[in-house]
Amino acid sequence: LSKTPSKTFLINKFHLDPDKKTILYAPTWGGSTDDGQQWTSLFWPRWSETNQIPYLRAFLENYHHKFNLIIKLHHYCPPALKLEAQSLCLNYGATWVDNDPYNLSDPFNYLIVSDLLISDVSGIILEYLYLDKPVIFIEPSFSRVWENSSLPSSMRPGGIVLTIDQLFSEINSAMSSPSQYYSYDRKLIIDSIFKYNDTNSTSRAAKAIIKCYQESLF
Repeated sequence: LSKTPSKTFLINKFHLDPDKKTILYAPTWGGSTDDGQQWTSLFWPRWSETNQIPYLRAFLENYHHKFNLIIKLHHYCPPALKLEAQSLCLNYGATWVDNDPYNLSDPFNYLIVSDLLISDVSGIILEYLYLDKPVIFIEPSFSRVWENSSLPSSMRPGGIVLTIDQLFSEINSAMSSPSQYYSYDRKLIIDSIFKYNDTNSTSRAAKAIIKCYQESLF
C-alpha cells in the first residue's frame, strides 16, 4: 500500500472536481446458482428492463451537480445497454470507465478516489470495505443470488435498497456524513473479514500452499 497513489493525485488524473465528493457505481454482471441457473444484471440489478435507462437518467439528474459520479459497469453487461448508458453518462458529465473485456482497467484507483460505493453483490465490495468507506447495496431481484456471492446477505454493512427512491434517500444520508454511515456495522464486518491485517498475508498463504502440497504427497 505504500505505493498507492494519493486521492488528490487521482482526482487530478480523472479530472474530477476537488470540491465535490465522489460516488462510484460498480455493479456485477450476474452469476449462476449451485445447480447452474444463470441470472444476468442489466444496468441496475433490480429494476425492470424498461426502467433501466430512465432510472439512470434520474440518478444523474439528481446528483451530477452535487457530486463527481463514476460509472463502472461490468464488462459482461449487455453491449446495447452499455452504449446507451455511456452516452447518457457523458451528457451529464459523469466519468465512464471503459469496460472493454480486452482492455480492462484496474478498479482499485476508483475505489481510492471515491467516497461512496453503490453496488449489489459484486466482489469489488470486499475490496472497498477494506478502505472503511460507506457502501449502499441494491438488492438484486433474483432471490438465489446469495448461493455463490462473495459476501453473505447478512454481512452487508450499509443501506439495502429495493426502490429508486430508497436509493436516493440512502445516498443523501451517506454523503451527508460518510464517516458515520453504518460505521459501527462496517467495523464489525471489517474486523471479521480482515482479521489478519498485519502485512504477513503473503507469507501465511505461501506456507498454507506448501503445507497442502506436502500433505497431498502422502
